[in-house]
Amino acid sequence: MPSDMQSDSSGPRARAPRKTLRHLFGPEQWTQRALIFLVCFWMLAAVVLPLLQVVERAVNADVSVAVFGDDDIRAAGHRIWVKPGGVLYIDDEPADLKNGRARRRGVSVSYNDDGLSVEVREMIYGGDLLAIKPVTARAKHEAYWINGKKLGPDEWQKTVRRSIGLKNFRAYFSNRALYVSLANSIKIALGTTFITVLLAFVYAYGLTRTLMPLKSFYRVVAMLPLFAPTMLYGLSLVYLFGNKGVITTGFFGQLPWLAADISLYGPVGIVISEVIFTFPPAMMILMVALSNMDARLYDAAASLGSTPLRTFRNVTLPGVRYGLMSAVFVCFTLSFTDFGAPKVVGGNYSVLAVDIYKQVIGQQNFGMGATVSIILLLPTFVSFLADRIIQRRQVSAMSACSEPLAPKRNRAADLGLFAACGLIAAFLLSMLFMAGYASLVKMWPYDFTLGFWHYKFADVGGGGYSAFWNSVRVSIITACVGAPLTFISAYLIDKTKGMPQLRAAGYFLSILPLALPGLEVDFLPGEEDETADIINSMIAHAASLGAPVSGIHGSMHLLPGTIDDGLGPKGDVQFVIWDLDAKIFETHLKDRGPKRILHDYFGALCELIDTGLYDALSHIELIRKFDQRNQAGHSVYFHDVEDLYDRLARDAIEKAAAANLAIEINVSGMARPIGRPFISQSLLNHAVACGAPICVGSDAHLPEHVGAYFDEAERMLESAGCDTLVTFNNRKQIPYKLT
Repeated sequence: MPSDMQSDSSGPRARAPRKTLRHLFGPEQWTQRALIFLVCFWMLAAVVLPLLQVVERAVNADVSVAVFGDDDIRAAGHRIWVKPGGVLYIDDEPADLKNGRARRRGVSVSYNDDGLSVEVREMIYGGDLLAIKPVTARAKHEAYWINGKKLGPDEWQKTVRRSIGLKNFRAYFSNRALYVSLANSIKIALGTTFITVLLAFVYAYGLTRTLMPLKSFYRVVAMLPLFAPTMLYGLSLVYLFGNKGVITTGFFGQLPWLAADISLYGPVGIVISEVIFTFPPAMMILMVALSNMDARLYDAAASLGSTPLRTFRNVTLPGVRYGLMSAVFVCFTLSFTDFGAPKVVGGNYSVLAVDIYKQVIGQQNFGMGATVSIILLLPTFVSFLADRIIQRRQVSAMSACSEPLAPKRNRAADLGLFAACGLIAAFLLSMLFMAGYASLVKMWPYDFTLGFWHYKFADVGGGGYSAFWNSVRVSIITACVGAPLTFISAYLIDKTKGMPQLRAAGYFLSILPLALPGLEVDFLPGEEDETADIINSMIAHAASLGAPVSGIHGSMHLLPGTIDDGLGPKGDVQFVIWDLDAKIFETHLKDRGPKRILHDYFGALCELIDTGLYDALSHIELIRKFDQRNQAGHSVYFHDVEDLYDRLARDAIEKAAAANLAIEINVSGMARPIGRPFISQSLLNHAVACGAPICVGSDAHLPEHVGAYFDEAERMLESAGCDTLVTFNNRKQIPYKLT
């Protein structure tokens, strides 16, 4: 053997260089990748960026900092001020100054020739003290600094944002009322999902597996609920099963044997509305699943002598299991996050979507509203993961050689499913019919004359027909832009190859929006013209219904900061709906101080009287809604300013009397901590002495509260020496003698 060959055999075998296979991308592939990237980019901008704002609101809180002159600073719920004589107070308690400095938990103060400087490291949030990144404020010779930045000449307050971590989430899950809403939402979603998937399967089975007549008609009817919001179905249910509904009253006594009360307001009404809302998408998913079944499986089952029931159990159900699971997740997510139905027929049954509305719109608590929104996203994450798994398995189970199944004539099955589908279709049509019929009724349930009174939008608040055409224009633009964009995005995500992680991200972003969920007249200073427009439109609308407005009562549920009370610079602050929650009121009271609150409240009442828009002044002492008496019998909120309170209240009463504005004895205060009507005996005596008209109101939010505590009002009237009350008709005072 040659030496060179021996050498080769004795050493390691020489290896040929490895060739790496590389994909060669042409212009088409690069174009697809670029388009997929653009799709993910616009979804990122349209979905993720707003979502990040929601997360940011949930984990941060706005800290209010205000400077009321050189010797009064309010920051993060704390008040630091200097009384005449140089006595320093921190949170209304005197503090010892040592070398011009004082310290109390969470607050450091410096008071010397450089002015009053404050550093706050704890804020009052949700009734608790919470450590935060320091917030600083300084005042010297009418020059103000907040967080080191000097304020402008007309500036005196600023809002800074500070991290609070998971405080909102802990507060949510420790609040039983909100926690119950989560449990209720899950119950509603589970009940809706079970009923909807069952009915949708029966309906889809009848359309795909039988030769029953009117298939096209039934298919169209099943799609109709897509064209209306859940609020419509809630209203239709009210006309059918509400307290004055057609079914509840047995066709208004004409068919008493048909009368049935289903206790609509609560979970029953919500579930029925959600079933109607989620029925179309579930039915479409199941129709596709049933249509894609392979006919050869049924041929094999028949050749083996399988009974129809056994074939259904062993062939049909396993074949559509992925479609069933997709329908389950779609129904659960849609019903879990819906707002319309619970708002209309939910009654006192709380759910998460309505909680968001209450937190944001009612209590102006954007942080907790954002927190609830994030919790609503959890079903989307679960649905996304489950749907991806289901799709992969469904694709692997499909065969290109599948043969479509042609239904065979079966008279019993055809008639049975025709009847079942007919009942479902009839119920869906009845919802739409009731909504249309009720819109033509003059005044339900008293005057059933038909006409187009309610279609005269010109006299209705909200913009009338201009708002309608705005909606049409926006819808057209959305359809023209959104439909092609959605189609292109769906095609690129589902039908192209390559960049699987990016396409999966695009798919997830596309489904994320599924989980993102929306006569007493308040007075808002500066909005008098808009308030007048609202009142006039309400009066016109009520007159068109044959139910003229008796009177307009003015109230003050929003506390402004526009009253020049001499305590600090005049300026605007955010209006706060203070009377929904005691913590909101206490936080606002601590932030602004009782003197300024009283000037805010009674000053706004005087402005209300000056507008001439109202006929009566409701619950003049509503500011005491959460007030109580301590062991010494003093007000827990206004003990130190009772003289100011009495003076401002009497000024408002005298102003109302001069304007011939009725003063209301609002007895709802009897059920509040204050334990008396929202006007004291002494203030009522003053109103009577000033010659102000007096009226009485229940302020009932439930039917059983109408007329409650009127005996207390009668006692107060007798003590005040008043023997005449007024009521209203067409906004005119109608006096009547007490007997």
